[in-house]
Amino acid sequence: MKRLLSILLVCAAVFSIAFAQSGGASRRGRKPVDMQGDDAYSIKYEDTTALCLVGNVMFHHNGTVITCDSAVRYSERHMECFRNVLINKDSLYVYGDRAEYNGETNMAYVFSPLIKVVDGDATMYTYTFSFNTLDNVGRFGGGAILTKGDNRLEAERGYYYADSSVVICVEAVEMQDTQYKLQSDSVIYNLDTDVAEFATNTYIWNEKGEMVNATAGRYDRPSDRFELFSDSYILTEKQEVWADSIDYRRELENAVLRRNIQIDDTDQMVLAFGDYAEFWGGDMDIALLTKKPVSISYDLEQGDSVFMSADTMQFLTISRLEEARGARRKEIADSIAAAEKAVKEREELLERRKKFLQ
Repeated sequence: MKRLLSILLVCAAVFSIAFAQSGGASRRGRKPVDMQGDDAYSIKYEDTTALCLVGNVMFHHNGTVITCDSAVRYSERHMECFRNVLINKDSLYVYGDRAEYNGETNMAYVFSPLIKVVDGDATMYTYTFSFNTLDNVGRFGGGAILTKGDNRLEAERGYYYADSSVVICVEAVEMQDTQYKLQSDSVIYNLDTDVAEFATNTYIWNEKGEMVNATAGRYDRPSDRFELFSDSYILTEKQEVWADSIDYRRELENAVLRRNIQIDDTDQMVLAFGDYAEFWGGDMDIALLTKKPVSISYDLEQGDSVFMSADTMQFLTISRLEEARGARRKEIADSIAAAEKAVKEREELLERRKKFLQ
């Protein structure tokens, strides 16, 4: 009985080791590459024999399917594909004229005068592309253009992460649509959320002629929101704004600035400094400045200036002040007109009643 139990334990241990090795091999993509085709024949290749497949050729490895018109299978993990090559993994499709696949490294290398990569409603054209079928990471180079809707992304090279739909673009990166244009050395773009992040010197222009600059930040296209984290700068037609960080929401016409703030309003001829500020309005013409705020009103023609400091300051431009006064005057005028109309209607009613009593 003890001997039988020992044999069973040894068999269980061997089975566990074999299962673990099989699973590990599977995780590392060490399984042979499955294949099929309409016709096959062997040819001599160096000191061994290779297998040629012709017609509706398909390979399968790590959940990735590679189809082509013809292929040469040099070993159980090495093959070369020709004509109408298509690599498919989940929602990712890669089109080319020729491809080499190495099952040892799980790497597929695609070749074509222009390679096409499609993932959902995003399409990329590039000159070199490789894809790891196990990690689901692609690498492109030689220049690339990616389009999604009206958004266009250009870069010299980068990486595509299929699992998270994230594209990392490096060198001469440009993004643009009808409302903005972005230039940077590197950008991380999420195709699902439509958010671009950057950690190098980046410039962004919009259709209003405003310019945003920072060395780190993110741009959320759906909400039209700029979050600038380092050396932040905004230039408009009337203002220049500096701060350590700026949260600018164009759709809400709102901007929040934090730390080391400097504002130059050339239209109102005001300099302002502080550690916290908030703007409202299309031209950022209402501002609240606090945390040791200081303002300097200057007159270039007279060479005069006025210095002022306080716990909190609120700025209202002349144009907005006149707008508020005009709205108040209109409100008063409307109230007077309504009162006069009510008095007139009352008088007419009394006159009709008087005639009726007569």
